[in-house]
Parts: sequence; structure tokens; C-alpha cells
Amino acid sequence: MKVIRDQKFITFCEMLGSNMRYCRLKFGMPQKSLAYHIGVSHQNVQKYEAGDIIPSAYRLKQIADFYKVKTDDLVDPTFIHRSTKTNEALDRVYKIFKELPIEDITFVSGIKGYERYAGQCDGYKTAKGMPIHVKAAYFHNLLLKKFNIENKYEDISSGDKVRYFYIEQPNPYNLACLAYKYYYPEEFKNIFHADYDKMFEKILYNVIERFYDNVNWTPQKPGNAVQTNLFELLS
Repeated sequence: MKVIRDQKFITFCEMLGSNMRYCRLKFGMPQKSLAYHIGVSHQNVQKYEAGDIIPSAYRLKQIADFYKVKTDDLVDPTFIHRSTKTNEALDRVYKIFKELPIEDITFVSGIKGYERYAGQCDGYKTAKGMPIHVKAAYFHNLLLKKFNIENKYEDISSGDKVRYFYIEQPNPYNLACLAYKYYYPEEFKNIFHADYDKMFEKILYNVIERFYDNVNWTPQKPGNAVQTNLFELLS
């Protein structure tokens, strides 16, 4: 039996194809990788996205699950607009975050067991199981000695409250993190720079991602126009 494709049906197919293509591009995935994952030919994926054919209900559910969206989202004419606006807002927050001074993007924590862990360290090689904020404090103390500025800044010890952050890689001493007590030493500022991307991910993005998961949306990481997918790497 011949299927009559009226204008409403054609518009629906094109909208569905556009939504599918939008999701795939957000994942940074080629059509062949999606085809491999859902068990169809590359040509079928091309036809889905062009609006030439529509996937079965089973395939549509497969695609939605893979992109971590609802099936209803893929057939919603407002889906791209909603998702784009939300990601634009997230990107604006990211840009504001990157302009903040270091004291506004650090973690704050109390130091416990410093002396026990520090006694097990060997230079820049830290003790097994040493908490990240204690490592950061230990590196601070090491660098005070290295830069011969122990009389200018106080050592960190157990009972102190510190600010700590992840450091951009690479850096001269291959440190992952650094802490400070009252203010960040001037002598460190041109050598050790905060990793704003990682701090954003740890402080804000992970929380936002959990929210997206609850509503079955897929956030695009700010600063990443395209995200690489495991299937693309393996194909």
C-alpha cells in the first residue's frame, strides 16, 4: 500500500530528523558510530536525520536512551530551542566563573592528620591515601621552603582551615593541587595557575549534570563545542 506523505507528515519527519541530528552533534559522534551502536546501517541513520524515513518505536527508544533524553523530546518541535537556551545559560555561567578571583573558586577545608601523612611523603611523592586537601597543604609547605619564603608565610598544619584548588597542567613541579592559609603567595601566582575548567566541573558542573540527568537532558560542557564519544574512538 502506498503511503501518502502529506505536508504535516513531512514536517514531522524533518523535525524528528533535526532533533536526532542535534543530539548526535552534541555528542560529537559521526553517523557511523550511532549506526553501529543501535544496530542499523549508516544509510538508515542518514535517512532518519534527513527525514526520509522514521525509525520504529523500538529504534526511537534506543536512540533516546543512548542520548539520555526522553522519546517525547525527540518528537517535540521545541526540543532544540529548549536545550539550546539551557546550554547557553550554562555557558554564560561558565564565562562568569572564569573571570572570578582565585579566592572565589577555591574549596575550603580543615586540615586533619597532616603530620602523620607528611611523615610518609618523600619529596613531591605523597603518601598513599593522602586526602587531596592535605596534599595541597603539604605542597604549599614544600614550596615555601623551595622558594625560601618560610619567614613570610605560615606553614599549614593540623587544625588549620585552608583554601585549596586544582592546578593547570603542566607546571614546573607536576603538582595537581595547592593550598594556602590566608592569602595566595605572590611568589606562586606566575607559576601555579588555577585550573578553572576543573574547578568549574568539580564545583558547579557535576551538580548541574545531576539536575540534567533527573530531567533526561544531556548538558554540553561549557568550553567544549564538540564532545568525543567512546564509540567514535573505537570505530
